[in-house]
Amino acid sequence: MGRTVAAYSWQLEKVRDRFRKFRASLRREDQHLFDDLMLYAKLHVQAGVMAAFPNPSDPVMLSILIEQQRQLSRMKRELQRLKDSLKSSEGNPPGSSEVSAEGNSVEASSPEDVTDV
Repeated sequence: MGRTVAAYSWQLEKVRDRFRKFRASLRREDQHLFDDLMLYAKLHVQAGVMAAFPNPSDPVMLSILIEQQRQLSRMKRELQRLKDSLKSSEGNPPGSSEVSAEGNSVEASSPEDVTDV
């Protein structure tokens, strides 16, 4: 039996081609952001291949969201590190975390390797 779903890397390029006019209509600085989003999707091409979704946009968008969440987590950890550093320079013990207005700790739950793109 042959494949019923086209190769994901090919589908990824097709998605990018579909948005070519959209990208061209963006401001120059937003075009760079768009390119970054497409790069995020390429970073997760293996997961897209394994999922074999008939709609290639689904794993593309999920891949973009995963990378944005990774960056958000990295920024939260860095912010907490800076807050702890500021507290320790003011005489407060490092490692004490503040609680946000929502009642959640500001610290990230676990350190993870991040890829800056």
